[in-house]
Amino acid sequence: MFKKTFALSNTQQQHLVARLIGRAVAARDGDHLAVVENTGQLFFLWRGTAPDARAQVLLSSAWQARTAGWHMMRDNRERFAAELSNYAAQWVYENYGDEDGFAATPHVSSLAAALARDYDDITVSWATAITLTAWAQRAAGRQR
Repeated sequence: MFKKTFALSNTQQQHLVARLIGRAVAARDGDHLAVVENTGQLFFLWRGTAPDARAQVLLSSAWQARTAGWHMMRDNRERFAAELSNYAAQWVYENYGDEDGFAATPHVSSLAAALARDYDDITVSWATAITLTAWAQRAAGRQR
């Protein structure tokens, strides 16, 4: 008897994880530190997500957070989040294009890929994704 298995593509994983992170941040009223500290099952989903999909979540979240302004950095998770979102803001200022063009930038894509593949401390990429999502939601709220 054949056993059916289902696997999500990287794009499907990216969209699923990004949506669930967005809901978790919204449920905590944008308090990214509370989400990071009370991860529950969502962290295990992040850990099980393909590194390429995690990198795309980071890049997409950075793109969405680009209008959130320049950020102060209290620790590594906020440092990487600030670097990615600031690169996105700078990229828009210096170039014409969209999210795909930003994501293809060598330095930015390398940083996101390195964060996504850091298996020694995957909590850094996890917290960076949460922080970027919170900043993106804050920026979206200001634009309404």
